[in-house]
Amino acid sequence: MHLLQLRYLGASLFFHLLLINLSMKFFKIIGIILAVIASIVLIAVAVLPSETHLERSTIVEAPADMIYQDLIVFKNFNKWSPWADKDPNIIWEFSGSGFGVGSGMSWISEDPMVGNGSMSIVDASYQQSVTYEMVFEWPDTKPLATVLLEEVEEGTKVTWTYDEEGIEGINKLFATMTDRFLGPDYELGLSQLKTRMESMPKLSYDIEVAMTAVYPYLTTKEVKMATKETITAALAQSYGELMTYINRNNLTVAGAPLAIYSDYSDDGFSFSAGIPVEESTIEDDKLEIRMTTESFALRATYMGDYGAMEPMYGELMELMAFMQLEEAGNPLEEYVTDPAAEPNPANWLTYVYYPIK
Repeated sequence: MHLLQLRYLGASLFFHLLLINLSMKFFKIIGIILAVIASIVLIAVAVLPSETHLERSTIVEAPADMIYQDLIVFKNFNKWSPWADKDPNIIWEFSGSGFGVGSGMSWISEDPMVGNGSMSIVDASYQQSVTYEMVFEWPDTKPLATVLLEEVEEGTKVTWTYDEEGIEGINKLFATMTDRFLGPDYELGLSQLKTRMESMPKLSYDIEVAMTAVYPYLTTKEVKMATKETITAALAQSYGELMTYINRNNLTVAGAPLAIYSDYSDDGFSFSAGIPVEESTIEDDKLEIRMTTESFALRATYMGDYGAMEPMYGELMELMAFMQLEEAGNPLEEYVTDPAAEPNPANWLTYVYYPIK
């Protein structure tokens, strides 16, 4: 073999061995680095907390009770949610009554930044807080988000919190970035809630979402007709008939007189007058016992003459539209004050219940 060839082969072998040696050292260094990283991760997982907390606040120039009313109506959540517009093709589904504790919604999205999940209201304290429980496909925890309401001089301080417990394994590292990832979304959500609530109708009457009670009441089998001009006399006549029967048959009155209205038109409306009683059955050709229906309703508190309630109804309907509510039945008026005992109409208290869905 030629000397030059021997030199070439020798040089090639040298460099080949050198490359092998360097490669072994390189992979050894990489292995050491990976081992160090793994050790750091294991130590971090062991010492990092298993819970995380985030909160953001803003001042909203609106009363706490009205913010609360809007928060417990689940379909309104997406009116201010920072995630609702991230996927225009997201599929929403609402569950439960749609109001308050027990109501919820779920979503399906192909956008990895939105994903699939659900949330429900698990606690609500009037004018103070609403707590939502969230369930995601990953991680396998059920974090809580609470909106806290505190009346301050400027309006209402709204604080939105996020709390997650039971975090395990590598998820602890991701939890340390909760503030970085969720903070901007929370700030956007509060900004949108502030804009929404500061644009709501300005109410001069106390109107709130409430659950109607279920109780028996005595009423006539025949639905009666009246106009605005004749309703007072028509109600008085109906209550006279009912009280005559109650006194004659020793029934027990169990609440304030009421009236349920229907079939509105320019010519008048239909109404059924009733008086709550403890009894659940009677035998009579003209009268009967009915039960009020349990449902969510907008309840308005009205003080004043019965003939001047139209502006209150106007505000009630305006709020119903703002909160995206639908009528679910006929309005019920409950006349708490006895005009015979209080001659001044300005002091007459009436509750108006408008069923909603």
